[in-house]
Amino acid sequence: MGMISNDCAYLDFYKQSLKGRVQDYVISFYDNPNDFDAVLMRTSTLFQRLIETFSNKRISARLVAKVNFEHINNITGNTEERSYHFPSYSNEDVIKPYDFFVRHLEKIVSRLDTFTSRGSNLLLKNIEHIHIHLMFSH
Repeated sequence: MGMISNDCAYLDFYKQSLKGRVQDYVISFYDNPNDFDAVLMRTSTLFQRLIETFSNKRISARLVAKVNFEHINNITGNTEERSYHFPSYSNEDVIKPYDFFVRHLEKIVSRLDTFTSRGSNLLLKNIEHIHIHLMFSH
């Protein structure tokens, strides 16, 4: 499958394993979004189009967001860039692609909020990419 794109982002194949039963894709952005609502609006159709290409297969999936932060060192006052991965955790069957995508992005946002609310001195810089992990069953 080739790349799927729109004006804001593109989805491309990353790798496969277990004789094709597991496939990974990455949604990357042309700019540097820092708002998950914008990410949802920009990328939900890319995810739906990807799932449509496997219409005859049962698919379970999960998402992982790579997020970049600026960290302010309290002692030196210097700013450092840090990256963290936020998974939606469990694989889930993809029945309705849009609903799946929204639910899993909401899980990621919830984990990100918990992570940053504990005095981390982290400021969200941008969402680098969304990793899609697909598993196919017979």
